[in-house]
Formats: sequence, structure tokens, C-alpha cells
Amino acid sequence: MIRGIGVSEGLIVAKAILKKEKKIEVTRREIVNVEDEITRLTDAVYQYTEQLEKTYKKTLNILGEEEAAIHKNHLNILRDSVVIGGVKKQIRDKGINAEFVLNEVKGKYESIFKRMDDAFLRKKAEYIKNITEGIIKQLMNADVQPFELGDEALVLVADEIHSSDTMELEKDKVAAIIIGDSSKLNHGVMLAKNWKIPCVIGVKGVMNEINDGDLLMVDGNKGEIIVNPDAETLESFKNKQNKEEELDKIYDTYINERTITKDNHVININSIVSKAEEVSASISLGCDQVGIYRTEHMFIGISDMPSEESQYQAYLQAAEKANGKTICFRTFDCHGQSDIPYIHIPDQSNPDLGFFSTRIALANREILLNQIKAILRVSATYDVSFAVPMVSSIDETLDIKVLIEEAMLELSDKGFPFKRDIRFGVILEMPSVAIITNFFAQEVDFIYVDIDDMLQYVTATDRRNDDVFEYYDFLHPGFLRILRSMVRASHREGTQITFTGRLCSNELLIPIFVAMGIDELVVHYKNIPKVRWEVNSMEKKFWEDQLDTILKYSSGTKIRQFLEKTYGDSFLWNE
Repeated sequence: MIRGIGVSEGLIVAKAILKKEKKIEVTRREIVNVEDEITRLTDAVYQYTEQLEKTYKKTLNILGEEEAAIHKNHLNILRDSVVIGGVKKQIRDKGINAEFVLNEVKGKYESIFKRMDDAFLRKKAEYIKNITEGIIKQLMNADVQPFELGDEALVLVADEIHSSDTMELEKDKVAAIIIGDSSKLNHGVMLAKNWKIPCVIGVKGVMNEINDGDLLMVDGNKGEIIVNPDAETLESFKNKQNKEEELDKIYDTYINERTITKDNHVININSIVSKAEEVSASISLGCDQVGIYRTEHMFIGISDMPSEESQYQAYLQAAEKANGKTICFRTFDCHGQSDIPYIHIPDQSNPDLGFFSTRIALANREILLNQIKAILRVSATYDVSFAVPMVSSIDETLDIKVLIEEAMLELSDKGFPFKRDIRFGVILEMPSVAIITNFFAQEVDFIYVDIDDMLQYVTATDRRNDDVFEYYDFLHPGFLRILRSMVRASHREGTQITFTGRLCSNELLIPIFVAMGIDELVVHYKNIPKVRWEVNSMEKKFWEDQLDTILKYSSGTKIRQFLEKTYGDSFLWNE
């Protein structure tokens, strides 16, 4: 058995296809006809531009503007850059082949990329390096199709999967994805989640462990892969597959049901979305509210800060699609690595503990001020709220409240209508603020807890690093105790509290969250029916009685053993 990290659920049996790459060896050649070589370069640039445009459009359609932005930036640089003009000049001056000149340019920008302190310039150097590499592949006919698929759906196997690798792929031809790289930001991971197919990452040496044509059993839930299983193992796995398919049909019957436990405890199951089209999709899957509408796409991949008006129009469109349900906008949450050239972000040795998200927004107050004004204007017509992420102190919260008042005054002066009692909340992500949840509950209308990030900070674990991923233990008793204390502190102040994050869809955690008395769960919109089925299948009182026992255990391993041994029959996914 091969083990990795399961990042997209599902069970599949299918044959493997390994990513094919052509090794590029660039050599220097003297050329006879300079103008012919210039024409050859021009044709390669044109072909590469066409490829970039197709990649941008496909990525935009499947994954949205935020993920497509990198290809848009490549296109903009390619069209505006003086690099190609410089290459043409060198071809004329030196009489050498285009790919050799481009390779020298690529090496130059690789060197710049390593030395550069400024994050924006470093990113631009990386873009130019990628562009020159793409044109070289066109010149040398080395831009091979990485996955040659036939009639049957196959499991893609690769060390890394880039967006350009998936240009010719169709959803019904891909059964699952296995990646050696451990980053959850890999394009293959995002594609798998969008297509709802199993995906396992962090499989070291995967290209040596699996061969083309091997029959694979892939469990995206547990991150397990079995290569060429025997008949008995295959039969057992297929029975498990059939059970999953039966459950999927059951989940669909809960789309339009109310979310209520068997002993009549009601909670909301809300959606997290990234674009207006997903608002409609989440409504069709029965979300109680649109719990988080990510707004990063408004800020990434553009040359200037988005205006209040452009944001207003975008948020208005999203609210229109909510079909009367409340929609909560999450304010600026970009990281230091994001492509936001209109903001200076210094080089950081540890960006995850540095200058990002609301820290950037408060240092550049116009960002948050314009965004709040845009959301306030939408509140005049639709039921909206907003939450500010990564808040690290009460002082920041009070500063945000001052900005809200300032936004309201400016809108009033201009005669724009808005809802003065719009609901405003904070998203808590760090243990330091978890301990003082009661103080935040006194200042805001609601509290969100990003439990994925909270667990990362509690366990001091980078969940993208497979060397330490085992420490990212969602059943760690310290983590669970912190969450329970936050729910209690918020409720003592009469403030609603909501958990958000990928872990909110975890089957073992949902009963524990319900027992804690959480008001809402915010999950990926495609998981709404499944989470609702589980909530509606349990008794809150039963799990309240077990919670004290669960939290007496000293480790996540013991808690898991207790849950699986004592209540295995309740967790159909473990059978």
C-alpha cells in the first residue's frame, strides 16, 4: 500500500497513466538566414500566446478568476514585454538560434528570481522565466501532451500538475489524481475538488512506485493507494464503492430538508463560495445561507486597486443570485505571495506568520474602506453581512469599527442608501484570540472560527508539509478543548458562533461540533447534502453525554480509537 494525504474524497478503481515530459536540451547554432529565424520566433510566440489564451479561458471556466489570474498576467507580460524585442535584436546581432538566446534570458531571470528582495519584481521575473520556457518548448516542438487519454477514465500520476498540463483533459476521462508534491495549492488538487474526483498528494517517489497501466485502487478519503490489488481486495473495495454510491443517493434526498437533529436541535449548514456562479450552485444544493463569499478575486491579478463601484457591482451580482438568503462577504484576505502589484509587500522569511490578510488591509486603509462601502451599498437592497478575517486583537476590531463608521459617513454625505444595522463579524484563527473570545463576542454581531487555520496554529504544523502532516491532528484534545471554550464564551455573551473550514465536513468531527452547541457550519457547497444528512441522523443529547468522555483522553489517537471502537456503527464511512 502507498500512503499519501487525501485531499479530495472518493473511491475509484482505474488504470494509471504517468505524466510524460520531454527533456529539453538547448544547443547553440549559427544561423544562415536571420529573417527566417525571426519569423520562426514570431510564429512560436504566436502559438504560445494562443496556448496561454486557451489555458486562461479553461482555468477561468473551471476554477474561477483567482486561479486563472496567473495566465492572464503571463499574457499581459508577453504582449507588453520588451523581452521578445531584445531576443530579436540578439538574433540579428549575433546570428544565433532563437531558443539559445531565449534560454540565456531564462537563465538570467532565474538568477534574478533567486536574488530579488521585492516580492512583486520577483514574481514578474518568475513570469518572464515561465514565458521564455514556454516559447522554447514551441520552438523545439517539446510541448508534448503530458497525458494521452483514450476512451476509459484513468488515474493521472505526476510529481506536479500545472494548469497547462490539463488543457486537453475532459472530466469524464479522469478517474482520480495522484501527485508527489504535497502542496494543496497544486493545480491538480483544485481540479480534483472541482470535478469531485479522488485526489491523493504527498506521495514521495510516486513516478517510481507506479507504472503506466497499473491497476490502482484510490481512496481519496484516507489517502491510500493499492497497486495491482488481488481479487479479494478488489472485491472488498468495490463493495465499499457501491456503498458510497448508495450513500450519495441518500445525501441528495436531504438537499431541500431542514437541518435538525433527531432531538430537534436546529443548526445552519452554510456554503463557502468564490464566485457568483457558485452562489447559485450552493442554493440549488440547499444551503441555509451563503456563509462565506470570498472576495480575493477582486484584488488579485490586476494592476490597480479595485474601485468601490466595481466592487459594488460584483457584490450586487452575487447577492442577486442568493435568492433571498443571507450572504456574508469575507473581506480582503490576500497573502503576501498574491499578485497585488499596487501594494508594496516586503520580502518575508515566513509569510504565513507575516504581513498578509487584514494586516495588509489595515496598513492600506483605503482597501478595507472601499470594500466596506461597497458591501454597505449592497445592504440597501439585499440581506448581507460581512466578516473580517485574521483579526489578532481587540484593538484591530475597534479600528475596523471606526472604519465602518467612516464608511457610513461617506456614503451618507453622497446620498447612498445602506442598512445601518448591517451585521459585522470577525474570523478568529489564532489561539491567542481564542482565549479571549468573550471580549470579541462583546464587540461584534457574530464570530467565525476558521478551524483549519486554528488547528495549524495550535499544533504548530504547516499542513502543506507532508513531513509534519501527521502532527496536524484534528482530534488533538487541546484543539477540541479550545473550540469548546470558544463556543461557551461566545454563547455566554449572547453572540452567534460559526465554524468554517474544510474540517467542518469531517465525519468524525461533525457530531462533536453539534455536541458543543455550534450555531452554524460553513462547508464547501458541494458537501452540504452530506453534512446535513449526518446532522439529521444524530441526537445532540447523545453526543453531549459523550463529549466529556472524549475530552478526558490525552491524545487524538485515543479519541479516534474511542470513536471508531464504540460508535463504529454510526460512522458508515469506516465500515
